[in-house]
Amino acid sequence: MLEEKLSAATKRIMDSTKPIEVVSPEEAKEIIAQYTAAVEGNFVPWMCASVIYCRSLQGRYAASENLDCEIRDDHQGMLRRFAKSAEAEPEPQHYERVREQVENMRYLVGERDGLLALAVMAAVENTSLGFIPYLAELAKLRGSEDLEYTDIHGEADIDHAKQFVWALEHEIKEHEVIGFKIDRAIKGTVDYFSTIFSV
Repeated sequence: MLEEKLSAATKRIMDSTKPIEVVSPEEAKEIIAQYTAAVEGNFVPWMCASVIYCRSLQGRYAASENLDCEIRDDHQGMLRRFAKSAEAEPEPQHYERVREQVENMRYLVGERDGLLALAVMAAVENTSLGFIPYLAELAKLRGSEDLEYTDIHGEADIDHAKQFVWALEHEIKEHEVIGFKIDRAIKGTVDYFSTIFSV
């Protein structure tokens, strides 16, 4: 059931994207800039929320391991280099375009609820299996030669996605209200990425 929800979320996000065959280089620039504006400074704090608020050992373990990877390998810097190579570093207007959805996600993880925070992370990691390859194609449209960010996430996110589903299945056992929180987290994630990938 959980994997079906996450699969449906991935489909909704990808359905919101413009087919890569008809994306112009300028549109590719806008999408990459919006993605960087929305993700670069936010993903690590949201992962930290999962570490802090998860009730299950499995939830804290999955979040901690992924947080260590984000910090150790400097994924924020990796993303910035990805955007720079594509000549698509974010400007003030890109932050403004994603501001509302970023704030909505901050409110979600700011509720200090381990199930909500972990469900957001599970949704992000699982839906990335769809949009990371799309990001790579956008960068190629821009003539980028630095695809380290998408290459690494394309490989690692498969394991991370499975790990977060496993962790979420354990975190669920520690909470009474379940379905509503998971649905909120998934909807918030879908809205967030649908906004990022819109042009």
